[in-house]
Amino acid sequence: MFITYKASEDHVFSFNYNSRMERPAYMQLNPARSYSSPYSFQQGNPALRPAIFTSGTLSYTFKQNYTLTASYSKLKDLVSNVTVQDNISKTFYDTQQNLDNIEDFTIGFMTSLRPTDWWDMNVTVEGAYRRQHSMFSDGYFGSDNYIAYLNTTQSFVLSKNKA
Repeated sequence: MFITYKASEDHVFSFNYNSRMERPAYMQLNPARSYSSPYSFQQGNPALRPAIFTSGTLSYTFKQNYTLTASYSKLKDLVSNVTVQDNISKTFYDTQQNLDNIEDFTIGFMTSLRPTDWWDMNVTVEGAYRRQHSMFSDGYFGSDNYIAYLNTTQSFVLSKNKA
């Protein structure tokens, strides 16, 4: 869903909402073992749940050139490869498990600048916080991270005759 509200030529607000589901593939669900050696194999997990991705973004654009964004996304039950060690049978195997939740909170700023008539610049600055927590058969995994992102794209016209 995408909604835009144009308060005036200089002020535009928009909201974007997205939700989708990704079901596990057949081979990820198939519990039959596929041996690569006497001590290791791959095995599907019939208890896998579909992954659900939900996101929302609110943005404000000023004078069609400066954009501020705030977004939230949540990924629930992401299917992930996991290696499990069985100390009793002295084997290890690869399987899939659902991760509990991955959440991202992001703010960003984007602009286009033209310092001279021969130089164009696009700048994107983002900051994010990612929270990831999951219970596995052999324990708990938790991670909280802060992420910074800066991207600039520069375009130069070297000769007006060859532009």
